This record gives sequence, C-alpha cells and structure tokens, in this order.
Amino acid sequence: MSLRNVLVIDDDPLFRVIAEETLLALGAGEVTVTEDGAQGLQMVADRPEAFDLILCDLNMPNIDGVLVLRELGSRNYSGALIIVSSEKPAVIESVHTMARLAGVRMLGALRKPLNANTLQKMILSEMSQPSKQVIEVSRDEVRAALDAKTIVPVYQPKLDLTKGGIHSVEVLARHAPPGAGLQSAYAYLLASESLGMMPELTLSLIEQVAVQSRTWRAEGVDLGFAFNISPSLLMDKNLPERIVSALGETGLSPHMVTLEITENQLIEYSPDVLEVLSRLRIKGFHLSVDDFGTGTTSFEQLRLYPFSELKLDLTFVQDVLTDSFARLTVVTSLKLARLLNMSVVAEGVETEEQLDFFRKAGATFAQGYLIARPLAGNDVMPWLRENNGRWTSPLPDQPDADAKSA
Repeated sequence: MSLRNVLVIDDDPLFRVIAEETLLALGAGEVTVTEDGAQGLQMVADRPEAFDLILCDLNMPNIDGVLVLRELGSRNYSGALIIVSSEKPAVIESVHTMARLAGVRMLGALRKPLNANTLQKMILSEMSQPSKQVIEVSRDEVRAALDAKTIVPVYQPKLDLTKGGIHSVEVLARHAPPGAGLQSAYAYLLASESLGMMPELTLSLIEQVAVQSRTWRAEGVDLGFAFNISPSLLMDKNLPERIVSALGETGLSPHMVTLEITENQLIEYSPDVLEVLSRLRIKGFHLSVDDFGTGTTSFEQLRLYPFSELKLDLTFVQDVLTDSFARLTVVTSLKLARLLNMSVVAEGVETEEQLDFFRKAGATFAQGYLIARPLAGNDVMPWLRENNGRWTSPLPDQPDADAKSA
C-alpha cells in the first residue's frame, strides 16, 4: 500500500483538518477531504484507481459509513479503508466482518479525537502484507539509506507498573536524511518489505540499538528493547543466529530484547515459524504478541506459539474506561496472562485515569503519549534525567479487586 492519494470522508470539519495534516506528515502525496458520503463515493467513481486509502466516518447524515462501505465493495474498490467511529467495539467488529465479506480491505478503526500514533501504526502494519502497488522508493534508494545508516531508531519508553521507573523502550524507525531531521520512514519500510530487504533493515536497526545501549550502560542505565518483527523474517530459520550476531560484542543480552509480532499476521505462517520462535526463546529472547485481542484466533495463538508477553491492542486500552466490552476484554486478557505467567503491556495510554486502571488491574508495563512520545537516541538520557523520577514512586503490586471482578 502506498500513500499517493488519500480520501477523508467525515462531517466533522475539525477532524478533516487534523486528519489532513497528520496524513501529510506521514508522507501522503495528496489528501482529499469531503463531508458527505455521497460526494465521497462520486469522487471514487470519477477516479476509481486514484485513492490508496480512505478514512470514512460511520455516523454521518445522508449516507452513513456502512452504506459507503457497501458501495465500495460493490464497485471493487482496491485500496484500503480505515473506519472513523466512536461506536461500541461490537458494532465496529460487525462492520469489519461486513467489510471482509464485501471484499473491502480494512486496516482498522480510529476513534476521535484523532491519535496520530494510532493512525501511523495502522498504516505501517499494512506493510507486512504482500503489495502489488507501485513502490515509491527504489531499491537503490533503500540500499543508499542502509549503507549510510539514515534509517535510524527512535525510542518510546515503557513504564514498569510493578516496580516503577522506565523498564524498556520500543524501537521505531525514522528516516534521517542529512540536514533534514527525523522524518517518517514509511516509504522506506514499505519498499524494504516489497523488495525483500526488510531483514537487512531490521538487523541494521538492531545493530544500531546495540551500539547505543553500550553508551547508556556506561552511564548506569540498562534498558530493555522491543523490536517489531515482520512475518517475512520469521521464515528464515537462521534468524536467531542472525539477531545474536547483530548484537555483536556490545554486551546487549538477548534477555533484554523483546521481539513483537502482530497476532493477526501469524496464522498464515504458523507451520513455518514455530521452529524459529521456539529457538528464539531458547536463546533468551522474549516474544510479544502485538495488538492482542483484535484477531479471531487470539487465544489459539497463545497455545501454539511460545510467547512471553501480551501487548494489548490500543483500541481496548483507550476504551477501557468508557466501554464495558473493552473493559471485559482487557480484564479477561490480564487474567489469562497471569495464569500463563506472561507479562502484559498496555499500549496507547494517554490519560492518568487509564494508567491508574491498568496499574490496579495488574498490567506489567504501560506505554503511550502520557509517558513519552518517541525520542531520538540523543534525547533518551536527558529525558530520563528529567522525567524518570516522576515514575519511580512505589506502585501497588496486587491487582485491584474491582478491576479483577469487572
């Protein structure tokens, strides 16, 4: 999937403005907006191959988003769709099912107000699927970026809810062309996946992080690191050795490294990746099932694969205080994780109330904009010096009775 042209259909003028700015910042070439579903459908009819992605509100006057989705399916729309909705998860799940039956490719659902991090995650997750779209970054450009190491890691801190303090960071990729500052790496990640260069890019990031970790340990800070792993890497039976080699002599132990795999991407590869995942665990790496709760086989994944951590999907995290279904899903997942001796990460925490809920409910780690946005490598130590004290107070280590019985 590319982001050459994006269509936003929403009757909220503020959302349209924020969505347009966010999409452009993520690398979209052109963003078209409209407040009316009928007008949006006409735009698609006039330019049937133009839009790579559509963001569509569900609750709109005249023609609602469900009717738009049905029409897109009947017209064989070939791009991707993101729902914009504040409806209950059960309604959204029904629309997801309808989309699959109608042949529309949905990336997920956004809630208002728009969270740029959530939108970016949905778009980047699509890169792991085989793409026949035009590649906007050439093989030579990816090669040049890898050779010059301009695809660089940034770090989002994860708070330890049991002991307090920053326990680890999630590693994300950014493009850092000389003299231009940090930019979205979306186009390079998409091209790398399509060109079969994602293993090299991922290992380059791991090598850079390993070297950076040595500097931080010299200053007395020993952080863990979480990396997103594309399913295409899991087909390589030499992956465990390749990652160990990428860590090199830096002193970064596999026990300090977590590899995150999105759950709904594993089912296609289940016969082939079990050996790789098992050997990664034997070597000491932690395995996290990302976006847990969104796939239809969530609990089956825990039986099949040697995961050590659940990373709750941020939709449930952000709805946990306002939606009974989201709350029940979270509490059930936490109980299951305790029974399986797995840690749990609450991703997308944005308010003190959400943080308090997950702390009392027994989650292990929390991550989100409330704690910190992604930080450049040179900014991590200054941020820790200034902010870590805020998170080091003693935290309760027993789940709250109300949360357990919700």
